[in-house]
Amino acid sequence: MWRWVGGRPGLFGLDLAAQRRRTISRCQRRIVPGGPRDPFHRVDVLPSSRHVRLELDGHVLAESSRPVLLFETMLPTRYYLPPDDVRAELTPSSTRTWCAYKGQASYWSAAAGDRVVPDIGWTYQQPLHDAAQVRGLIAFFNERLDVIADGERPERPITLWSSGPGI
Repeated sequence: MWRWVGGRPGLFGLDLAAQRRRTISRCQRRIVPGGPRDPFHRVDVLPSSRHVRLELDGHVLAESSRPVLLFETMLPTRYYLPPDDVRAELTPSSTRTWCAYKGQASYWSAAAGDRVVPDIGWTYQQPLHDAAQVRGLIAFFNERLDVIADGERPERPITLWSSGPGI
């Protein structure tokens, strides 16, 4: 049953959160890490031969001609690179996050010159089905460093992750 929220209509006057909770309780009967999946959210993964270079404050963190591009609804393209193509010294972080589409991410801190930038990159060691092609590859926040793809350097995107530790 749909209802008004707080005397005001929600999206088209519907209480979608309540409907989602009822649907989950009736259908899944299990905990879904990262929350329920949105039917309008997509994750597409494509191997590429684009030449990609990642720089931070003039220091090259990684360079690859074999990136895997991950396209996700409402996010900038993510460039997942083989660990052998990462030049920066990476240190594992204790930070972990969970995505309902990709799985659990483990984070890396990277040395850039004389400073260490915490949680600038991440990897999925055991990704879910949607992201199986990025298993063991390393991505970095486009929002916090410069991505040069085929010689073009676009502006850094602005997202929820634009500012982070060490920025």
